[in-house]
Amino acid sequence: MNYSSRDAGRLAQRVDRARTEKGLSLQDLSRNARVSRPVVSQLINHAEVPARKATRDAIGAALGWEPGSFEAVLAGAEPIDGHQELSYSTSAARRLAARIDHSRNTLGLNKNELAHIAGVSRPVVSRLINHAEVPARKAIRDAIGAALGWEPGSFEAVLAGGEARVRSSALSARLLAQRLEAIAAEADTAAAEAVRQAEKFRSIGENARAAAQLALRGGTEWETSG
Repeated sequence: MNYSSRDAGRLAQRVDRARTEKGLSLQDLSRNARVSRPVVSQLINHAEVPARKATRDAIGAALGWEPGSFEAVLAGAEPIDGHQELSYSTSAARRLAARIDHSRNTLGLNKNELAHIAGVSRPVVSRLINHAEVPARKAIRDAIGAALGWEPGSFEAVLAGGEARVRSSALSARLLAQRLEAIAAEADTAAAEAVRQAEKFRSIGENARAAAQLALRGGTEWETSG
């Protein structure tokens, strides 16, 4: 994760302010987050940002922040509050849509592929890119961001005028591979169902032909006996 010392200092101040507003001591915050006291002290007093995302999110959660809030603050945005409606300007939404479209094209993905990898519906992606309609649910925003190789909270960072935080190439590749494996499994299931349905209709067709032949033989026998 790349960030400047200024970004880290801003995050440290924001964490300390939130801690103070909640009436928490450093020990309280470390206990609530279930991380060591030195980790919290180094963050607040020396702007040393924890390397592990789980640690960052744990401290954020102890402050009432959503996962990805540390990354959002480092990108110049505000912590993510899942209980508040996301607020942004039309121009900010258009900037986000353009940034997503650029990243999609850079990765060589069409909108349908992006939707599949993110695990969201195609209309959600189309409305976002074509009409700058930002999904209301954070989980959907982060899912689309993850499909582009972005860290959680990147949508909020871009909406605030910052830039998306890009995951390490190894992690992005692993997440993409996992999603593509899931898509392949879904395709295999659909193919198996298609084969089953084809066999079913083939059997129906064969039975219908046999019944037709039987009906014709019965009609011929009736004419002969008459």
